Amino acid sequence: MPQLQHITSGPLPYLLSMPLKNENANKIPILCFLHGKDEAQPMKILKALTLHGPLRPENLDRLKDNFIIIAPQTPKAGDLWYKFSKHVHEIVQNVQNQCNGDVKRTYLTGFSFGGNGVFDIADSNPNFFAAI
Repeated sequence: MPQLQHITSGPLPYLLSMPLKNENANKIPILCFLHGKDEAQPMKILKALTLHGPLRPENLDRLKDNFIIIAPQTPKAGDLWYKFSKHVHEIVQNVQNQCNGDVKRTYLTGFSFGGNGVFDIADSNPNFFAAI
């Protein structure tokens, strides 16, 4: 199972999970997960972003073994992802460029208020995500 990296150098803190191996050296699909209201700061990022969604420990390793997973965290709770659309786009674009991410297989998903944020962010960045 891949190890999680806590990235603090971007516009929002985020967790990054990279597949342990990419045997074919192909571009790797990316899944960006947006959390719900209760998982925003001040909750510790590791606890918050592993409660639900693709980084939850009980989920299938197959997902974590085949996707780059990005999970940003907002600085405060609420239905606020629309305010961070530019930041999420920047984070995903940086991961695409620096981690061999597949621009044609970049997906956006979310939980609760993060689900609302999916539509806000996709609307602000048309044609960027392959699916939402």
